[in-house]
Amino acid sequence: MSNSTSHNSFCAYCKTPRKVYLKRHITATNVWLSFLVSLLFMFVVWEQFDPRMLFVFVVALSCAEVFVQVRWRMGLRCQHCGFDPVVYMKSPKRAAQLVRDQFDRRSQNLEFLFTDSPLLREAAMAHFQSQARRSASTDLADSEVSPGLEGSQSSVKPPQVGSGGTIDSLPSDLGMLTGDEVVDEGLTRT
Repeated sequence: MSNSTSHNSFCAYCKTPRKVYLKRHITATNVWLSFLVSLLFMFVVWEQFDPRMLFVFVVALSCAEVFVQVRWRMGLRCQHCGFDPVVYMKSPKRAAQLVRDQFDRRSQNLEFLFTDSPLLREAAMAHFQSQARRSASTDLADSEVSPGLEGSQSSVKPPQVGSGGTIDSLPSDLGMLTGDEVVDEGLTRT
């Protein structure tokens, strides 16, 4: 049986699976339940039919609408990378800043460095790309200085993603924990 209020999806930025709520506004079911709550409240408090029930009904409808709207909006933002598609539609630069802030905040926690987070893979790929560009520009400058080195190519190769989703052959100067073993002050964690 499928649930029409939520949908299993993937984050557009980090590709992690997540649940997205599709329902943005209240439906007839929410109106009916709000009516039942106000009717029950009326009989508990006033023990008879009372027109003040309409006020309770409007308050219950308002609470239901706020709850559904907040649940929908909070469900859009990815909990792993911080990507928010609504912010991205308005300002891609602001969305990139939110992802960067989320990465900075999470990287302060040492436990985050031991996870298989897509943010760590992104950081490693960015590091490799910048190192490859630096190496290519250095090779180009060397070939201009010494014409005997024609056709030299960069020795930095892009990382290969392993079978477990981890990046193989990360350099030791990456500044973050990599590989299957981490040695820290004589303690080994595998």
